Amino acid sequence: MHIMKTKIALLDLTCCTGCEVNLLRLGSAFLDVAQDFEITNWRMLQTEKDADYDVVFVEGYACNDEQVELLKQARETCEIVVALGVCAMSGHIFSQLTPENFEKLKAIVYSPEHQAVTQFVKPVAQVVKVDHIIPGCPANIEAVAKLLGELRQQPVTSKILNVQPPDYVSRIEGHGSLNVNFKEETACFSPAEGERFVEALVVGKPYLTAPKIHSRICGICPVAHSLCSIKAIENALDIRPNICSRRLRRVFQCGQMVQSHLLHLYLMVLPAITELESSLDMSVRYPAEFHLFLKVKRITEELFDVIGGAPLHPVSLTVGGFSRAPDPARLSRLGENISRILDDALDLVRIFTGFDWPEAVTTAHMICIQPETTNSYPMFGTRVRYNAPVPFAAQDYRKFVHEVIRIGQPSKVACIVPNIPVKTGALARLSYYFERLNPLAATILKENTPNFNNPFHCNLAQAVELIHYLEETIRLLDSVWGDDMESVVVDRKEIRRKALAGDTTWPKQGVSAIEAPRGLLFHEVYVNKQGNVTFYNIIPPTVLNLSGLEQEATLLLRSYRTEPDNKKIALLEDLIRAADPCITCAVH
Repeated sequence: MHIMKTKIALLDLTCCTGCEVNLLRLGSAFLDVAQDFEITNWRMLQTEKDADYDVVFVEGYACNDEQVELLKQARETCEIVVALGVCAMSGHIFSQLTPENFEKLKAIVYSPEHQAVTQFVKPVAQVVKVDHIIPGCPANIEAVAKLLGELRQQPVTSKILNVQPPDYVSRIEGHGSLNVNFKEETACFSPAEGERFVEALVVGKPYLTAPKIHSRICGICPVAHSLCSIKAIENALDIRPNICSRRLRRVFQCGQMVQSHLLHLYLMVLPAITELESSLDMSVRYPAEFHLFLKVKRITEELFDVIGGAPLHPVSLTVGGFSRAPDPARLSRLGENISRILDDALDLVRIFTGFDWPEAVTTAHMICIQPETTNSYPMFGTRVRYNAPVPFAAQDYRKFVHEVIRIGQPSKVACIVPNIPVKTGALARLSYYFERLNPLAATILKENTPNFNNPFHCNLAQAVELIHYLEETIRLLDSVWGDDMESVVVDRKEIRRKALAGDTTWPKQGVSAIEAPRGLLFHEVYVNKQGNVTFYNIIPPTVLNLSGLEQEATLLLRSYRTEPDNKKIALLEDLIRAADPCITCAVH
């Protein structure tokens, strides 16, 4: 007898996708969701299509009429609407985008003629009736598990009415559209995310506010934004953390790299290239690998919790060091656990060395951080390397990196002056510094060296880096063993007092450039005598990568001109996925 399953959907509106990422903390219970329910819509993990919903989890707030209409469609068909997380409940920090200050905040970030995607900030309950609220940033995972348990015991059904989600590229972070002109053989990818104006939201506020707000830019790389923000403030105020703090930050960023590459490769890329309809189907096609994926994911969650004080958005990172010390015993166990899974992780990434990737070409210039020392791999540094004889100082990035606003597009696009497209991320880092990989990562590289001119090989480069950063985490944890962990704890009031003392020129500028998972990330801040932010600018990796993606897409379309149109669309979507765009970072 066929048993009807409750149909569940997850709608991501305007948000950082952190609540979605946090659902993976269900661990092995995550697989039960696929067995006990029919997942009819989850754009980040499966091909999006018109579908019926019985229960809908809504992440984020509605920012325009299109999202309001989507919510109303969902409410009309489904029995239960769940507001997932604080953004869905109240708009969170973005509730500051009120009708009274909207134009003022927009003008800080964009030119006057910019037509914003965001029209307003409406929490879910302002649009439709909400049946359950799950608080938290990210949403409380125990409360999610409890609700799913109740739905297992008492399945629900609703009237059948297919919801029509926007036609966005699936299995990427954020909302973006692929536009193809088959007659002229041109293709472009356009971000369609609602602006949140995070740079404007920190202006006039104490400098410690910036890292907290900026970690909410993205739920996949919150550590990178928080770290880059903190380092920019430290550079502005001439604050130097001690060596133990710097080592722990490197460990933290390694964990960020591993988790981001892991999510991208195994939940977005692999299901698409193996033609699985849903990422959840991976547990059937690759059961051993999927369980190992969950195991590595749990280790990164533990690392975030030990060092950052939370499994997602860090709370203990602060200007000058940390607000609390990590537990040395937990750090030691983490190192041991990573050492135990390293050989298995090699088998995990070898999946990607066995694929025949499509032929494609990029003419973009590779760009990344020049490492701080002669034997280290790119992560932190003060100079930026690209296809030029001399790297430029990160402090001078405005002389070399040109950021423009494209009409009708919420994301800015950045290139090298005057108009040279660039590529940043794993492929760029590897192209310049592959000889500095850790031993096991170097072994993987030798088995299948990426073609640095083929943008599809970004996937292979991430697989190599995944092993490198696991090895690097072990090495760094060994180096901090014996350090006085309590030495990383700083008195934030005393740090502020010393930093703002003296009669010097104000405001002070600080620029930081670091390697985020998707590539080069810039933060720039000005701080005044009162310790408040007077200006902020962010250039994330995807803004850089967008400069070359349109040309790559068009060249790919023309090189496969004899293929059927549906094949061309699939290839183009795989190309976009290989670029690993983070649209919420790009729009922020």
